[in-house]
Amino acid sequence: AIVAQTNMKSTALSRPVVAVFAGFDGSGGAGVLADCRALLAANCLPAAVTTVITAQNLNGVQACWSLTAQQVRAQFAVCPAAALTAVKIGVVGKSAAAIKDCLRQTTAAVVWDPVLSPTRGPAFNTSPRQLKRHLLALSTIITPNRRELLLLGESHSPRQAIKNLFAAGCRQLLITDINGKGKTVQHILLNTKAPATPLWETTLTRRRDVYHGSGCLFSTLLAAALAHGSEITAAATAAQNGVNKAMDKALSLPALGRQKLLIS
Repeated sequence: AIVAQTNMKSTALSRPVVAVFAGFDGSGGAGVLADCRALLAANCLPAAVTTVITAQNLNGVQACWSLTAQQVRAQFAVCPAAALTAVKIGVVGKSAAAIKDCLRQTTAAVVWDPVLSPTRGPAFNTSPRQLKRHLLALSTIITPNRRELLLLGESHSPRQAIKNLFAAGCRQLLITDINGKGKTVQHILLNTKAPATPLWETTLTRRRDVYHGSGCLFSTLLAAALAHGSEITAAATAAQNGVNKAMDKALSLPALGRQKLLIS
């Protein structure tokens, strides 16, 4: 029994530790529950800090309550901060400054998925300017969709929004679904060293169904791949492959709503 326990401990500690700052989604389709499930599937050890609590299902968010800065800091204070190899930031609520304080000394890769509002439901008590002010510089990479790109970049033009974000201190920018609509989904990875030249891009056929938490899953799997030591383009490819597999296994749960639940 002692030998078995020792082996289990050794195996656990060989996994990279990834911290998640995100909301609580009781449906399990997004937020800390989905992030932790995805990280375990990606052979990482998750450490979660809840930023907001939501009342939601697969029809969307019905209500949202932000935790205080003190509550967020207290949660992170008991996380294994020294062991972190990556961090994923999702829904922030009113905790942007607190998250910045928590991660001020980290050397881990930080993936920020700037979730400003759900597909269906109210906004997450989040100011795009406050988010950018506190989180942009500390993020290794940010993963906005087209709408989030335009809001954070404060422009109606994607090209100008990209320029504005790089000018504001963004290092790497992975735009998910830059087209926004249509028959295809296009992801593009850019960085501040060569902002006009994509480092990685992929174009996929848009699926008919609506999936809950696909952007959340993508950024979490990206953080997991970076935690395992992958370089950024390989990490992006691994993350997209993981999302594709989750969509292939997605469940329709009519009792919870119209969207499909991703299984990572």
